[in-house]
Amino acid sequence: MSARIDLCGQRFGRWLVVRHDAGRLWICDCDCGTRAPVDSYSLRKGRSNGCSNCHPARGNRKTHGKKPARLYNIWCGMKARCSNPNEPAFARYGGRGIRVCEEWGTSFETFRDWALASGYERNLTIDRVDNDGNYGPGNCRWATYAQQNRNYSRNRPVMYQGREILVCDLAVEVGLPQDVLKNRILRYGWDVERAVSTPVRSRSKQLIRANVDQLPGPQAKAEDTKRACEPPQQQGQDNE
Repeated sequence: MSARIDLCGQRFGRWLVVRHDAGRLWICDCDCGTRAPVDSYSLRKGRSNGCSNCHPARGNRKTHGKKPARLYNIWCGMKARCSNPNEPAFARYGGRGIRVCEEWGTSFETFRDWALASGYERNLTIDRVDNDGNYGPGNCRWATYAQQNRNYSRNRPVMYQGREILVCDLAVEVGLPQDVLKNRILRYGWDVERAVSTPVRSRSKQLIRANVDQLPGPQAKAEDTKRACEPPQQQGQDNE
């Protein structure tokens, strides 16, 4: 099986790929502010160019307070992540106690005015400087994908060769996929040196290794050979 192609940071229509999720799924941000998992095949073949809210048949011309719908949808998505338990991302936001400040939560116009005065552009996403802090003027900025990825909760600093470095930067430096290095260090608890020095085995090699492990050992093979070489017993002959 060939190595997974890293789609992080690439744009497919209105989708901007944020990070790998699981299997063939990648977490993507739509221009309207919607975040959703999208199949890599659909992205690369052009079958998915944006979320359902931005489907060409529906159009995307609705405005809210002199600004296109993208900014309004970012505001709605931000509130949903923090207050709606049915929202897929609620566990990582509202479930961790993250909230939207009162002035933004009760007024889209207040949020819109802050956004336009703080460098909002269509290719940027809202990002919290303190990943454990709330959404509010003092903790938010408009960031590129690369800036937001560095602030991702799993992108922690580690010590490597006597210096502190973010896991994402270390992955680039040593030439390993980011998700592999993050899982080794943060999920499985490997020490950094082992995580960096262990090569990535392809899935086909892992399957071959598993099949080899299931083969009979040398002793079992010897017994099989011995039995195969023994002459057959005559019918009715007593065994001694």
